[in-house]
Formats: sequence, structure tokens, C-alpha cells
Amino acid sequence: MRLRFLVLIGLVVGLALGLGLAAIFVRTGDTSVADGSGEAAVELAEGQQTSVELQQQRREDFLMDWARFRSVEALVESNLTRITADGTELTVTEVLAQRRGDRLVRSLSGVTGYLGGVEVLCSSRTSVDEGGELECRDLDTAPSIDDALETELGNIGAVLAGDPPTYRVFVTDEGCWELLLTTETFDAPFGESAIYCFDATTGTLSSSETTFNNGLVEKTEVVNVREEVTDDDLLAMLDEPPRG
Repeated sequence: MRLRFLVLIGLVVGLALGLGLAAIFVRTGDTSVADGSGEAAVELAEGQQTSVELQQQRREDFLMDWARFRSVEALVESNLTRITADGTELTVTEVLAQRRGDRLVRSLSGVTGYLGGVEVLCSSRTSVDEGGELECRDLDTAPSIDDALETELGNIGAVLAGDPPTYRVFVTDEGCWELLLTTETFDAPFGESAIYCFDATTGTLSSSETTFNNGLVEKTEVVNVREEVTDDDLLAMLDEPPRG
């Protein structure tokens, strides 16, 4: 990795660009959807989910919130929990540091994302929380951070479009976005259903919950947010000493 980036510009650690979720085959009919909750359940019962105009507006609003979430400057610590069908739980901590031109996420296995607009991959043979040494490299042939975000938004927009769309969009009682699968497909990046809650002030993700057809549930809970990211914050993500 070009270490000069570490002192010349900020490093952002965050959720990797691209949905990165497994393709899931879900057995639902073209006119049925996963069970909703709150307002989604009411709309499903009343048939309001068929309103193309309403879905188009929600699609645009959700994409706007997602784009903001992927662009704001923030240092975010989150707990990620995976619950299997038999009730087994595994929780890990991820740290996101993000500012213009940079976006990286630090997890147990290493750090991934963008540094100075260039995609980087830092991995460790052991858990970074156990002192595993990071080995980093640039992925020079990868799309730029701006191109990657544009592609991601396009991919999300595609599964929310159409009549019927792959996913319909609802608003929960708490003001969060709920995505419900409507069609039979091998490509279901949001599982059978997913709920995303964004902080109205910071624009960051505050929580999410995705349910898959095999009973797997993945949850994200943000535990700390700071709206400023310093160079030293970013150096610390790569186990580099502060400049001062």
C-alpha cells in the first residue's frame, strides 16, 4: 500500500462498497411478499403496495438516504450479530471511518475499503483484535470510490424498480426503511426482508436487520458515532503510530 497516503490524506474505514451479501434463493410467488410489520403489514393487507407512484417515491428517498450514509464524514463503531436458525449467536465489532475520498472498515480479519480514492485490502493471518499484523496492498485496477458508489446505488435502484420490483419499500412505525422481497429470484441481496434505520442528524446507519430464508438473521447496532475523522484516527485503523 502507498503509505504516503497515510500522512497526506485521511483514511476512511467503513462498510465495504458494494452490497457484498450472498445471493439467496427465496421461494415466494410473484404476487406475494415476506411478512411485514407495522405500517408494511397494514399496507400489504390493504393492497397499497401495488402503487407504482408510491414505490417510486420511496425508492428515490431510500436511495438518497443510502447515498448520504455512504458519503458523510463519520467515525462509527458497530456491533454486528449473526443469529442462525438454531439460535446460535456471534457478535463482532466493526469500525467505520469515512470522509471524502476515503472509506475503510476494520473488522476481525483486517481492513478493506478506499484510501485516497484507491481501493486497498489489509489482511491478517490472525484476528486483528488479537494483535495480528496487517499486510496491505493497493488494488489499482479496481473502480474508483466514486465509480464504486455509483455502481452500488445503481444495483440497489435496480432491485427496487419494476412492476413488480424485486423489493417493495415501506416505512416502519419508527420511521425506518423496510424492504420486502416480492419475486422469486436467485439474487436477493436484502434477504427476505431488511430494515434500515438512518440517523436523521448525522446521516449514518443507526441499525439494520436482515432476515434470510434459511432462518439466518444479521443485525447491526451502532454504539458510538463521531462526526469528525482525523488523520491519527485513520492511522490507528492500520495499527500505525500517530504523526504527533
